[in-house]
Amino acid sequence: MTPRTPAAIAAEGAPTSISSTDERSRWVTPRWFEVLRTQLGEADVGTQRWQALRRRLDESIVVGADEILPTRVQFGSLVTVFATEEAEEQSFQIVSDDEADISAGLLARSSPLAEALYGAQEGDEVDVELEGRDGCTYEVTSVRAPRT
Repeated sequence: MTPRTPAAIAAEGAPTSISSTDERSRWVTPRWFEVLRTQLGEADVGTQRWQALRRRLDESIVVGADEILPTRVQFGSLVTVFATEEAEEQSFQIVSDDEADISAGLLARSSPLAEALYGAQEGDEVDVELEGRDGCTYEVTSVRAPRT
């Protein structure tokens, strides 16, 4: 199974903008694509789990490091922010919702923080409204693309 990338989709003549909300739900990191492929190989063929993994892989768009701007926050970016109210620095990579694991530094692309950070650059401040809490201001202290 060959991963689909924005470049491959362009070669097919399909639109390549990676800003569509529907398309965002299909983005995966190359690492997560490999995890899903391994899980598919371990699942019993024909089961619901196997079918769900197969569908996820078929619909996935792999966003590689070479497609990530090193200066603006986007899907796949490695980001460090300073939470001003908590005087705490946090680092994470923005990943697909099913790959997210904040304890491992993997922030869901649809989380309020990730959504607020999209397009930000080093030095920018963003305000994030969190459910059940007061808002929080984050300063972007570092943005970079992952290594290939």
